[in-house]
Amino acid sequence: VAGLGFDSVTIDLQHGAIDYDTAFAMLQAISTTAALPMVRVPWNDPALMMKLLDSGAYGLICPMINSANEARAMV
Repeated sequence: VAGLGFDSVTIDLQHGAIDYDTAFAMLQAISTTAALPMVRVPWNDPALMMKLLDSGAYGLICPMINSANEARAMV
């Protein structure tokens, strides 16, 4: 998908069977293209989010953010 000319590609860890190891390999593959790698995390887990950013994600989408405090906690 990353090689098809899309501006970005989102790896969805919230829905489906993709885990960190699979996401890591996908981020490495996306990095060989011009597409921006994004990841939808399963929840507001700082440790997982930092690992994904360190692995090459340019941005994160976090579900279940329902308040300003939860948004601040993510950032």
